[in-house]
Amino acid sequence: MFPAADRPIVIAVGNDRQFRRLCEALDLADDVRFATNSDRVANVDELYSVLAARLRQRPATEWFESLAARGVPCGAVNDLPAAVALAEDLGLRPTVPVDELELIANPIGLSRTPPSHDRRPPRLGEHTAEIEEWLEGAAGAGHP
Repeated sequence: MFPAADRPIVIAVGNDRQFRRLCEALDLADDVRFATNSDRVANVDELYSVLAARLRQRPATEWFESLAARGVPCGAVNDLPAAVALAEDLGLRPTVPVDELELIANPIGLSRTPPSHDRRPPRLGEHTAEIEEWLEGAAGAGHP
């Protein structure tokens, strides 16, 4: 993860070809310190500094567009509203109405046991008395 001008961006370069494409996008001359994966591992602190300095120069969305067009695995790090907006743009249903709230939907869909969103989360202290009563009953029955 690297800081771009406006927010972080994640870059997941996994081989020499992707790294060359990253260097092309960043206008970085070939540097023998970073020529191979072994070289990059041996010089990881320097590599991070060089990449971070360059990536801070433009917003994450611009880097994403440039890098993705070159086949470099990457993505901007989203806050919650941006993540919801992205999911909606992709045609997903990231939220679900429950009572008076709009909640984040369960992202896991199982065919035999699909998630249900029929109850809102409890309010702070809402079930304290019931839980304490249940705990006292459990302790009285010999359970720790």
